[in-house]
Amino acid sequence: MTRGWAKSLLFDIAIVAIVLLALLCSVQSVSAYEVSPSHRDVSLSFGQTEDNTKTVSFTITNNQNATVRGNINIPSTPPHIITITGPSSFTCGPETSTSVQFTVMASPSGKDETRTPFTINVGDKRVVIYVTITYYAMLEVSPSSIDFGRVRRTDRPSETVTIRETLGYKDVNIRIAKETGNDWLKTDKTQIQIKKGSSAKINFALTPGRPDHNRYSWTFSLSPTTSNTQISPNRIDAEVYMLMQAKLGKLDDEELGITFDAPRGTKQEYEKAIYVRVTNEGDEKMAFSSKIIEPREIDMKIISVYSGLVEVDGKADEDVEIQITAPYYASEATHHGKLQIDAGAAGRETVDIAIKILWPVGFDISSDSDYFWPAEPAIDFGPLELKEQGYEKREMNLTITEIYLYKQVQNLDFYSSGEYRDWLKCEWNFSEIPPGESQNITVTIEPGLEALPRNYSWNCNLSADDIRAKSLEVKAQIVPMNMSMIIEWFRLFRESPLYTSYPSSEARLSNVAAILWEHFKRGG
Repeated sequence: MTRGWAKSLLFDIAIVAIVLLALLCSVQSVSAYEVSPSHRDVSLSFGQTEDNTKTVSFTITNNQNATVRGNINIPSTPPHIITITGPSSFTCGPETSTSVQFTVMASPSGKDETRTPFTINVGDKRVVIYVTITYYAMLEVSPSSIDFGRVRRTDRPSETVTIRETLGYKDVNIRIAKETGNDWLKTDKTQIQIKKGSSAKINFALTPGRPDHNRYSWTFSLSPTTSNTQISPNRIDAEVYMLMQAKLGKLDDEELGITFDAPRGTKQEYEKAIYVRVTNEGDEKMAFSSKIIEPREIDMKIISVYSGLVEVDGKADEDVEIQITAPYYASEATHHGKLQIDAGAAGRETVDIAIKILWPVGFDISSDSDYFWPAEPAIDFGPLELKEQGYEKREMNLTITEIYLYKQVQNLDFYSSGEYRDWLKCEWNFSEIPPGESQNITVTIEPGLEALPRNYSWNCNLSADDIRAKSLEVKAQIVPMNMSMIIEWFRLFRESPLYTSYPSSEARLSNVAAILWEHFKRGG
């Protein structure tokens, strides 16, 4: 028989066992489900298109034979930035799985969120949603290039460039830096903040120095220091055409020839113009004056037609007319004059003008010989008869007269062309003909026995130093009979007894002689 205290002890042990068993069963019931995955990543963005809502899901798996139920606790999120919505509880049947979904939505606050964790309690399990929000910015630059145009050195032009943020999500900081170009062009700021959806201005001010050429250019880079910012274009180009100060270009020396063309004293002076080109290499207008500073000799006048100031546009030129007058007695030589062009601050230059005076020389051909024909001119020696010792030899004198009275005729030359040109000879016994004077030359023709009975002609040239050759035609006729002897026979015949007895025979003999003469004249 069990004691009463023992029974009471056994009862207490039984009660404790039952409670422990119930607790054990309860613990097994709670740990019998799983939630996966343990976390999810959500990326949201605001750019040219909005991607501000994402839905993620978690799977609850019940591994026991009893239904599992639980509460879902969604944490509070930053106001006006992120909102997470989803169910407040779940139920999962025995040995099954179910899915719970959460919607994450971001608002355009303009502040980037980098992988911010949000922990959700699913029953007694925890899952984490990591949310990343990216806000993009877009910058437009207008104008992206600057052309200051044509600028004087004393000008101080400026231009403004506007940079606008067009997406409207966040403020942007950018840096402006000069990449190329000299220090004439500056910006009023090197860093600037542009409010979202707004614009800011950059002023470019040009302060020219002393240019040594026309075209200058610069490049400025635009670099955003705020992440996820696109700028288009990311550079600003600037250029200017600097108007160069007026600058007198290099002057070329000039040369002029004046050839006297009239006999000495018949024309008192000779005038001729020469032009000196004056160039303005700068862009601004240039005013210049011109004057002759040499020579001061009394027998040569050199006059600049422009007596006052002359204006030349930029990158243009002007021809200065120089009138030169030489008297008839000016010496044959190269005379030098100097023209000074004074353009003030643009420069001063001197031009050497070489004036070459050329005296004329020439001659006329004349003769008092019956063989000479001045209109052509030509020499016609007529018929050359066959004599006892060969063909008849003839000669004549030509008078060569220098006609300009300036300088002598030198190196006289006679040249003939044609068949048997060696029959002709030209001889003289002087070396030169003084100005205005005359000398005689002798032209001789002496046909050889190879001559045939016909007409001959030769083209001859008579020339000298600095004198164009004068043409002279020489003609002759070869007659293979001695007409003088025939005429003498006729004279003797008239005095003979035969003529007295037969006077009509003279006519017959004359006809025969005439026939022969005409035959030979035709070159028969």
